[in-house]
Amino acid sequence: MNGIEIIWTVINHINAYIWQGLPGILKALISALVFVLVFRKQIKAHPVVFYLYPTLYLIWGIVRKIGETLNPSGFYESLGGDGSWVWNIYYWAEELGLGVMFGIALIIIVMFIGVLPQNKLVKNLFTIRTEMSIIGATILMGHGIAYFPTSVTDMDTMGIILYIILGPVILALLVIPWITSFRIIRNRMKAGTWKKLQTYLGIPLFVGMLVFGFILNLLWSVDYPFMDAWEVTTSPWDDSVPISLGEGVMHAEQLVATKIYLVLLVSYIILRIKKVRKSNATAAGLTAKHNEVA
Repeated sequence: MNGIEIIWTVINHINAYIWQGLPGILKALISALVFVLVFRKQIKAHPVVFYLYPTLYLIWGIVRKIGETLNPSGFYESLGGDGSWVWNIYYWAEELGLGVMFGIALIIIVMFIGVLPQNKLVKNLFTIRTEMSIIGATILMGHGIAYFPTSVTDMDTMGIILYIILGPVILALLVIPWITSFRIIRNRMKAGTWKKLQTYLGIPLFVGMLVFGFILNLLWSVDYPFMDAWEVTTSPWDDSVPISLGEGVMHAEQLVATKIYLVLLVSYIILRIKKVRKSNATAAGLTAKHNEVA
C-alpha cells in the first residue's frame, strides 16, 4: 500500500466512523465552527494564508467549467477519471464537509452572528467576520462557476427554477458583497454605503441560499418512493437493482438536511425581525429623548 492509498484509507475510516449518516450541511457547520474557534487569532493575524485554499477552489471551479465546456465528454477522463488523485481530492473534500458546504457553513455563521445576542462567543467571532465572509464567498463562487448552467437539456421544471433562475440570482447577489469584503475595496467606500450594500444584498442572498438548499434536498429525498421502511424496492436511478445501503443512508441524510435548512431559515428570519424591531425601538427612544431635551 503506497502513501496515497494509506491517505484514502484513513479518510475512508474518518468518514465511516465520524461523518457517515450526517447530512453535508451538518458536517460543514461542525467543521466550520471548529475551524474558526481554533484558528480565530491566526485568521485575524494572517488572513491571506487562509485565503489560499478557497482561492485554489475558485481556480479549480473556473478550470473545471472551461474544461467541461470545451470538452464535455472527455474532460473527466483527461484528468485521470475514476481513482485519479485530482478527482479523489475533490470528492473527498466534498464528502468530509470541506467543499462548497464548508463555504455555505461559514456564510451561515457570518449571518447568524449579525442577529444573535452579543455574548462572548459571538463577539469573538465578530472579529473575523470579514475574513469568514471572504473565505466562504470565494468557495461558493468557485462552486457556482463550476456548476453554472449552460443548457436546459433534460431539466424538469424544478431543475430550471433551481439551476437556471435561483442559482444564477444567488451567484449574482454574491459577487458585490464578496468583492467589497476585501479591505482594499472596503476602505475606499463610505462606511454607511458599505453597510447598506452588505445588508441589502446579503440578506436576500442568504435567504436564497437556504431556500435553494431546502428545495434541492427535498427533491433529492423524494426521488425515493414513499414506502414502508422495511419494504424492498428498487433504486430510483436504476429500477433493475434494489436500493443499496449507501442510497438508504443518502436518503436519510437528505431528509435530515431539509429540516436543518428549514430550521436555519425560520430561525434567521425570526432573529432578523427581532433585531430590526429592537433597532427601531432604540431609535424611537433616542428621538423622543432628543425632543424632550430640545
